[in-house]
Amino acid sequence: MTRVYIHETMTISIKHRKDYLDHFCRVWGPRSRELYGMTCFGVWATNGSTGPWPEAVVMWEYPSHAAFSAMMSGEFDYLSSPNAPMKGHYEEFWENAAEGVVENTGCDRLMASVPGGYSLQEAIDAGRRGVGYYHQTIIVRPGAIEDYLARYDAEWRPVAEDHGLVFIGAYRTMLGNDNEGIALWALPEWRAWEAIDVGMRNDERTRRFHEETAQHAPAWQGKLLTGAQENPLDVGRVL
Repeated sequence: MTRVYIHETMTISIKHRKDYLDHFCRVWGPRSRELYGMTCFGVWATNGSTGPWPEAVVMWEYPSHAAFSAMMSGEFDYLSSPNAPMKGHYEEFWENAAEGVVENTGCDRLMASVPGGYSLQEAIDAGRRGVGYYHQTIIVRPGAIEDYLARYDAEWRPVAEDHGLVFIGAYRTMLGNDNEGIALWALPEWRAWEAIDVGMRNDERTRRFHEETAQHAPAWQGKLLTGAQENPLDVGRVL
């Protein structure tokens, strides 16, 4: 069954960066699972040398489209109904946050799993985690993302794994024209990122993959992430 994910990118505070990450793990994670049945898949800070800063990336997992629909059926009722059973987001998640951890801005995307990736529990069971993570945003021509990600799994993933990266999953962005996807990899040690620009760059299989998928006009941008102290993948448990 196709899993559904919310992928959040948020601008946070440098001073309170650790507190923000801890707040998502300790407050949002358990409470969101209790209220909406959504599982906190991962909480990371973007390594500023490789992308925007200060930034947090958070992923939430649902077992199906129906599970996401069930959450949507009640999450925003408070906006239109004074008798809504669930409180507003500020009251529920921010009102009692630590000093400096205040409501912020961000951008979410809704994503669907594609074959080859791991659910949170599967990744935990298989020990697929790292000291850091490699996050790719992949853009292709409209309508081509599923075909591209299928070839990515079959042809590019083995190359990356041969060079020491640990695959977590790839996802197509929903509610668009099927031209965007996200891929997530674990780095067993920090120097594993070097393979992306050294070993893999010079691997003949990488060149062949680029040539054979050129019709999809692919472009990607990567960045490195560091997990929160209680990042589910790192501690090996569901929050």
